[in-house]
Amino acid sequence: MPQLGSRGYSGSQRGDGVSGIATVVQDVAGGIGATPAQVAIAWTKARSPATHLIIGARRLDRLLDNLGAADLELPAEALSRLDTATEPDLGFSATFIHA
Repeated sequence: MPQLGSRGYSGSQRGDGVSGIATVVQDVAGGIGATPAQVAIAWTKARSPATHLIIGARRLDRLLDNLGAADLELPAEALSRLDTATEPDLGFSATFIHA
């Protein structure tokens, strides 16, 4: 039986997906000349016009970095890559019956 981490997930259940998402965020950031934080903020903002982000930076350099996402428009290809990387795996019960 796998050991549970501090958040109740085993490494194989949580770690692989999270590191995969982080890799995509870093790749997108490198491709458009932004930081990963800016990409994450811009992507969250692009997902819904009803989303109002609250930035909780403790250091001025991080606040300035985060504010750099205010005018960042992610290309459609980047949005698609990020959406694909974060699609949940609904598992067997969602995929075993196909119409």
